[in-house]
Amino acid sequence: MEGRLLGVSGRPFAVVYYSNGRAPEALRRYCLRLLVREVTASGGEVVLVTWHPVQARGCHQLAWPVHVANYPNLYRQILAGVEQASAPTILLAEHDVLYPPGYHAAMAEAAAQSLCYNTNVWRLSARGYFRTPRHRHLLSNCAGPRETVQRAIRAKMAEAEQFGIPQRAEPGDASEVSTPLPSVDIRHGRNFTGERSPEDGVYVKSIDHWAGYRRYLKLMEPRAEHLLG
Repeated sequence: MEGRLLGVSGRPFAVVYYSNGRAPEALRRYCLRLLVREVTASGGEVVLVTWHPVQARGCHQLAWPVHVANYPNLYRQILAGVEQASAPTILLAEHDVLYPPGYHAAMAEAAAQSLCYNTNVWRLSARGYFRTPRHRHLLSNCAGPRETVQRAIRAKMAEAEQFGIPQRAEPGDASEVSTPLPSVDIRHGRNFTGERSPEDGVYVKSIDHWAGYRRYLKLMEPRAEHLLG
């Protein structure tokens, strides 16, 4: 594709952020603001591939014209972002995930040689935070060398095109890393894979760095923009 980023080839990694715009607007804006701030602090670049325009300074934006919520389209959206990025290491990011300080630097270092997933992940729902099983990798917490990510996503796209739905959304054959602070996957009811619930039924009200869960639930309410600060 045309429009490759210029002047950022020395940066160690690029974050490819993909969104279909279906998360609550205030939540999306909050998550994106944190993402851009942390990536910038870590010296990375941000490539946004979204169905609808977003406000984010210093990012390369690509408007994705195909608004179909299926896996082949999702994978094409990711590949378009990877193609636009100029850094050798790619980190994937979704519009409804909270990424903490230090996350991107840790993932970029771990993913410099091979595909990897962060395992220090919590999910958040209306009932509180709950743990993601260690074996359940998330695409939103995936990273790897540019060519490796491209091959892995193309393989999943071929699988989705052949069978309709891939057995798992995430590519396999990857290493694991636990970032210093947890990322949070927010389940708001409009997620691509649904709301989810903990296998052990255990919810907690507060976790390291992110504090109480109710503050993020408020970002899902109508007209929550006044909470953005």
